[in-house]
Amino acid sequence: MLGAGGPGRGATEQPGFTSGTWIATARGEIPVDRLRPGDRVLTRDSNLQELRGITRHDLSGRDLLNRPEARPVMIRAGALGRSQPERDLLLAPAHAVLLVGPLARALSGRRVVLAASRRLEGRPGVHRVEAARACYVGLAFDRHELVAANGMWCETLPPPGPPGDAAATDPGWPADPTPESFPRLD
Repeated sequence: MLGAGGPGRGATEQPGFTSGTWIATARGEIPVDRLRPGDRVLTRDSNLQELRGITRHDLSGRDLLNRPEARPVMIRAGALGRSQPERDLLLAPAHAVLLVGPLARALSGRRVVLAASRRLEGRPGVHRVEAARACYVGLAFDRHELVAANGMWCETLPPPGPPGDAAATDPGWPADPTPESFPRLD
């Protein structure tokens, strides 16, 4: 699954890493732009998993001007806790990161939560970025996973299947496709 998209709904409603994000793999950290289907990527719950597909959603400066909600969200190194992330992390607004502990509890009342980057905007070290263009890269595996991106656990694309029904391709996966059924803040 190698896809490309323009300024349509998928460009802002799907998770995506920006160019230059470092992903932990069997060969060490590799920029997301250099990953290819078949690469083995470190996942939080399933160890090394084969990357099945990659999507790209390119947004021009005009797209971002017309749809400011599509602008990437910058999470500065350490903004979400000690070494969380280890390096600055730039994500699509809908891309979720795993939060554990006091910050998760403050945002959701739970100890663990997946939070869309846009929900973190306004916290110290988290803000939208003015960009001339953006390319959001999505990673797909056999199941919805969490991968280490710039040292922070971030979600991947849900597995392929009927729209909104990730459970159709992974019977062990909840209808709301979040790793380990974590509550989610979109």
